[in-house]
Amino acid sequence: MIRGSNGKLIAAAARLGYLDGPVLDLTYGRGKWWTVWKPNEILIFPGDFTDTAIVNDAAPIICFDPPYISTGNKATSTIPDFYDRYGIGELSGWQAIRKLMEVGLDECARILAPGGFLLFKCMNYVESGRRIWNVHHFAEYGDCIGLRLVDEFVHVTNGGPQPDTNLDGSPRAQKHARQVHSTLLVFTKVKR
Repeated sequence: MIRGSNGKLIAAAARLGYLDGPVLDLTYGRGKWWTVWKPNEILIFPGDFTDTAIVNDAAPIICFDPPYISTGNKATSTIPDFYDRYGIGELSGWQAIRKLMEVGLDECARILAPGGFLLFKCMNYVESGRRIWNVHHFAEYGDCIGLRLVDEFVHVTNGGPQPDTNLDGSPRAQKHARQVHSTLLVFTKVKR
């Protein structure tokens, strides 16, 4: 379990050798993962992570932090800015977000070199009272597209307890445990 920033999370992955070599960063943060540790060779990809135009099997290490959270109440959240950074517009609902993540993971699997590492961040959450099990889904999805899960890091942020009231002052009825962590899945591409 890693507490704190994405930078601390990535530094922990680096200590285990998952970032030894040239790194392709497909994350939206424009290099924000690299505040504690930075690889010697890094390319922060400036374009569409669903269609990179990179040659098959070319990237030895890929870091991918897709938009994985619920859209929430767009009027009161930072989600619109988050989506704008990805250039994905007005996605709504967990199914649309999951499909986008699958397309991005497909692209990562295509361009990842055999034996290379893919660091993929995702999170389980609740949307409209329904538990969305993204971590389990993507561990299995990766296996279906030629990736093998080799490790995972639980990343705990400074989130607090679920609020007792909604923004309009009405009482909030919590039905699921509050998720204040994400998971960094580490895959390798199965050699053919």
